[in-house]
Amino acid sequence: MKTPNVDGWNGSNLEIWRDFGNIGPYEGEQHAELNAHPSNGGVFSIYQTFATTQGQGYELFFASGARRNNNESFLVALDGANSLLNRLMDDHTVNNWSTFSTRFIADSDFTTLRFTSEPHATRTVGNFLDGVSVTAVPAPGSLALFGAALLGLGLRGRKRAS
Repeated sequence: MKTPNVDGWNGSNLEIWRDFGNIGPYEGEQHAELNAHPSNGGVFSIYQTFATTQGQGYELFFASGARRNNNESFLVALDGANSLLNRLMDDHTVNNWSTFSTRFIADSDFTTLRFTSEPHATRTVGNFLDGVSVTAVPAPGSLALFGAALLGLGLRGRKRAS
């Protein structure tokens, strides 16, 4: 079912499915298809800009599946003040969900998550997306700092007991 508007997302040529062929949703009742049209060379993107805190760690997660063949691909990008991620996703298969997750540190007050079709290289007709989430996690540096603080408190406590 084609839909021009999906709450929270901007972009072009997105379809929402309950089931397509032999693949149902990864989670919930529906999943999205990021379309591509190799016959006319069309490249389409969907994106969402959301508030982030500079220096805060986040985890991006999503599930993806190929629509027609195992050579389908798309780009996923995270952009804040700098490019935080720009990756070609080509490791998913037809009739199966693959999952992807990565952590990043926000470098601005807003970050944009973008999925872009790649029809030129692989004759992609579409890729399925579902379960997209971005959640705050402790930044790696803050964990090390917290661990060092705990170690310091532990050593300080031992000295007092002596």
